Amino acid sequence: MTTWGDGAVHDTRHVGGYMTLLQCWIYEHFPRIYKPGDRGAVPAHLPRACRWTAKHAFEGGLMAYHWRLDALLLGDVVFTPYDDDRANHPFVSISVFSRYLRCGGVSVPYLPERCLRQFGRIQCIPRDVPPMSDSIDWVWQSTMRSSVETFWRLYPVATFLGEVTVDYYAWYISVSHPQSLPPSTVAPSSPHTTVVA
Repeated sequence: MTTWGDGAVHDTRHVGGYMTLLQCWIYEHFPRIYKPGDRGAVPAHLPRACRWTAKHAFEGGLMAYHWRLDALLLGDVVFTPYDDDRANHPFVSISVFSRYLRCGGVSVPYLPERCLRQFGRIQCIPRDVPPMSDSIDWVWQSTMRSSVETFWRLYPVATFLGEVTVDYYAWYISVSHPQSLPPSTVAPSSPHTTVVA
């Protein structure tokens, strides 16, 4: 059985196992992809992921997910799904700290400027991933406050859903895979071939 971590691999046909945070994130941001059991609002003391109940089978398998992803339009994406829950879980400015984070022996880049629309900001071309410092703890302690202040100053608030800078889409197409399936793949419920933008 393939796990959700392998779901992005083209040859994968089915996934199984426990529901992951990635699945919950997908349910929140892409509600048209798949509607699992939705319990509705959950008590404030519980994680928001408790809202979802995973179903073990999905008609069409993983390929159906790929087809639905490739058919998404801007209006199908919920960039800020948690805004309605801010009374229970206020936004914390430290969430926009942009550098490496460390937990035990694992260090990972955390770069919120790569998903500005989730913060209600205008998406621009993100900077390259910076090299990791030899002293992540020192960087955190010495730059955390200035990093957050810089974020708020550099990235303006969006005036409409999904707003991006003029050069963003051309850059995005040049570095990304705008479709998850090869252009020759035809969805069974679709009379047309998926075309790469």
